Amino acid sequence: MTSHILERVPLQQVRLLPGEHFDAQQAGARYLLDLDVDRLLYPFRREAGLPQPTDADGNPVTSYPNWEETGLDGHIAGHYLSACVGFAQVADDPQPFIDRAATVVRSWHECQQSFAGDAVMRGYVGGVPDSRTVFGRLAAGDVESQNFSMNDAWVPMYNVHKTFAGLLDTWADFASIDEQTSQLARTVVLDLADWWCRIAEPLDDETFDRILVSEFGGMCESFAELYARTGEERYHVMADRFKDHAIFDPLAQGEDVLTGMHANTQIPKVLGWERLGAICNDEQADAATNTFWDSVVHHRSVSIGAHSVSEHFHPTDDFSSMIESREGPETCNSYNMSKLAERLWLRSGSADYINFYERVLENHLLSTINPKQPGFVYFTPMRSQHYRAYSTPQECFWCCVGSGLENHARYGRLIYALQRPAAQDSADSAAAGFASSAAETGNTVSNNAEAEATRLLVNLYIDSTFDCPEQGLRITQRAARIEDGVDYTVTFTLESTAEHVPDTPGGLRETTLFLRRPWWAEHYGVMEATCAVCTLDPARTNDIPEGYLPLRLRWNGVAEVVMRLRPRITVERMPDGSPWVSFMKGPKVMALASDSDDMDGEFADAGRMSHIATGPLRPLISMPIINGNPVKACAQVSRPYVHGLTVAATDVSGRTMLFDMHEFSSMHGCRYSVYLPVADDGNVCALRAQLADIDARQAASEQTVVDTIACGQQQSEIDHRYSGDNDMMGADGTLHWRRALAGGEFQYAMRGRGQAHRLEIEVIADSAESDGENTAYEVMLDGLPLQRGEHRRIDGDPTAIDVYPLPDAAETAETAENIENTGENDNADDAAIVRISASAHDGAKITALRLHK
Repeated sequence: MTSHILERVPLQQVRLLPGEHFDAQQAGARYLLDLDVDRLLYPFRREAGLPQPTDADGNPVTSYPNWEETGLDGHIAGHYLSACVGFAQVADDPQPFIDRAATVVRSWHECQQSFAGDAVMRGYVGGVPDSRTVFGRLAAGDVESQNFSMNDAWVPMYNVHKTFAGLLDTWADFASIDEQTSQLARTVVLDLADWWCRIAEPLDDETFDRILVSEFGGMCESFAELYARTGEERYHVMADRFKDHAIFDPLAQGEDVLTGMHANTQIPKVLGWERLGAICNDEQADAATNTFWDSVVHHRSVSIGAHSVSEHFHPTDDFSSMIESREGPETCNSYNMSKLAERLWLRSGSADYINFYERVLENHLLSTINPKQPGFVYFTPMRSQHYRAYSTPQECFWCCVGSGLENHARYGRLIYALQRPAAQDSADSAAAGFASSAAETGNTVSNNAEAEATRLLVNLYIDSTFDCPEQGLRITQRAARIEDGVDYTVTFTLESTAEHVPDTPGGLRETTLFLRRPWWAEHYGVMEATCAVCTLDPARTNDIPEGYLPLRLRWNGVAEVVMRLRPRITVERMPDGSPWVSFMKGPKVMALASDSDDMDGEFADAGRMSHIATGPLRPLISMPIINGNPVKACAQVSRPYVHGLTVAATDVSGRTMLFDMHEFSSMHGCRYSVYLPVADDGNVCALRAQLADIDARQAASEQTVVDTIACGQQQSEIDHRYSGDNDMMGADGTLHWRRALAGGEFQYAMRGRGQAHRLEIEVIADSAESDGENTAYEVMLDGLPLQRGEHRRIDGDPTAIDVYPLPDAAETAETAENIENTGENDNADDAAIVRISASAHDGAKITALRLHK
């Protein structure tokens, strides 16, 4: 009895043809080549105590700015290495990428060797600032951590994981490209893994769990992968220790506990659980993975396949923040979710996984690079008539720049796949984990194999070529619109690339392509073929992945088959059922383009929060509203629109107008609307009044608030130079907070002091004195104590507002100058230090601070 397994085809064998994906890939390659590898390596050499190389003018190179010099130093280099490995497999000229990857690995090895005489740090390589202190404390059992810090460093384990990931990618994917670099990467990553095991294995569970409080990236995944490649049990044990049972256990029991959590802290954990499920037959890990998948994909994602607002999971029954916020879905989340979808599909062949993979690739990941002026996107707002900010190569080093470097080399990963027969004992061996990289090969699809031949699967309809030397053929696919503006064709061309023994007495080759029948195609069939036999027969082959049809061909030399597809027009509501809809044409989400005015910071600078598109919000009341059934809004339009979709909607003046929508993935340089409001009952006026209320509330805040801190949220606190002593952070559902414990304090630098006349502090009401008279915390501004002037609370609201009038800026200038001279302040941007403290008792849980004009 045999079974079949699914495999990715080698990335080197797939080439994109000119088109949208090709343009994005070329832009990604240009961006990567524009980066200076020595500047990326600066933090590693600094920590290793090695001299920095000199630039063209003979000066020592310096670190890159932005996140690369504010605590997350070195995090980009691991992504950069993985990206070089990816582009070396897909570029027509791979040598520049091979050379850069070799430089990184060789330099990391040199850095690692510099720690050889250090009993604690031997084997370490990384750019974490003050690495010896951070990890020396950890090795001694001294672990002080909060969600985004450990031992006074910004997420050091998250940072270290990037190095692991780059080395693991190089070891696996460079084996056939640059064996020397591949083997050196193997040496470095095994030494790095042994360093970690040496300092972490002696820690008791309570101490180790404190490490897991701080974001640690994909450390579980890396150790699971090391176990798969080496069979070393210590790596399996370490992967298990990184499960993080605080979230793993409830998810394994089927309980969705994601609301309020930082989204991309969790997804890399799930990638590790999936590996443990695949490699070790860990049923609990599979259960936790499945619960997470169902929650995120089926209940938390918008039409482009993405999720989260301001990096966090919001309630599944309330997507209002998705509609209102500038800070929509994060690219890193989709980068990791696409990896998860790929692996789950390779294991199961389920249509759910490949459908999601296609959706998030075609509509989110593809949209996150500007092909004309290469730059990567962090947040993709779903806020109507807003826009995105793009990174610039020498200024921006956000996490989504790292994942962005990798994303656009990956388009060819699942366009095609192979399905091979495998003996049952081979499948069991792979499940045990001592096989090639588990990311390359899936588990068995079923145990009912009809034939022994390797099958060729076409998963995605992206213009490309696939060279399959083991079958001596090349497959080319190209899509084209038909002039009627409704259907389009996909032409498959098969060419023999080697002598082939005929499969039939007539001297013909016999080939079967297994074509995925996409969910988004209404009609799907053969239009014409230039071969002896061409049949599309779903009944004759068993044991194929869900949703595939076998296209059987008999041919010789060159064969061409033209498939005709009719894209389905679908309407997708916001998952919480609120009155917002998104339109899709085929696999593509459509969007309404608007103006390009006031797009402040469209191409970002080195500012700490430059990844947010901070330009003015357009009023929602100005949006066209779909009147009644949104399906009819498309159906009633008689004229076809070849490259987009036309919908009928009511404009702000009350007239019914036709609006042309375009594919969101190729929409750059303008404001856009992915979601349109819909008045299902036909009451357009009532819906517009609701939108006006939202506008009024947001406008009041936009006009009066000078600066805001979201307490307990990573990016906001780091941007405002948080520091603290004897304090803690947490979340009550979606309410994130920070509090000073008895005798403790924390502080921020808030901008815009010169314009501000009051400070409003939002607290969780139940954490303060019930009579409202005791604030349960003290506040100082630039060293001067503030007195509360007002306490506001609406009955039933979980939070209250304490209002503190501010003295004139001139009154605090001298105190602020004294603080600045001690090095405690940074007033370069008209900043003021706000310090929160508690005396005899723990202070209130503070959720936000706002400076008002």
